[in-house]
Amino acid sequence: MRRDSSDITPQADDMFQRERIRYQWMLESIQKFRVFFAGLVFAMLAFSIQFSIESPSTSAMWLQIAAWICLLLTGLLALRDAGGFVLLQTENKFSGLVITLRVFMWLLFVAALVLLAIARILATYPS
Repeated sequence: MRRDSSDITPQADDMFQRERIRYQWMLESIQKFRVFFAGLVFAMLAFSIQFSIESPSTSAMWLQIAAWICLLLTGLLALRDAGGFVLLQTENKFSGLVITLRVFMWLLFVAALVLLAIARILATYPS
């Protein structure tokens, strides 16, 4: 339906403009969170590699490696969710991952945290 300027009252037009600004603000907030999450995941990966667990326990080592792989996959999915790498400046913005991949990304993130915690606990006990 097309709007004519005679159909819109100044109050309705003002409300429409406010809702549009609010919607844009919400979209920008979601995009900022997606970029923040991608940065957080890669920072956690770098930190856990730099300060890796040194233990004679091979199970702790393999749990740690599995957690690193989970964090790497989560980071790649988070980058894709945040829009990926745009090749052309005129390319349309990416709307994010489909819901199943987004759930998989979050499950991988939680699994990585749990694996790192278990590896840290196993490293404290002697073999």
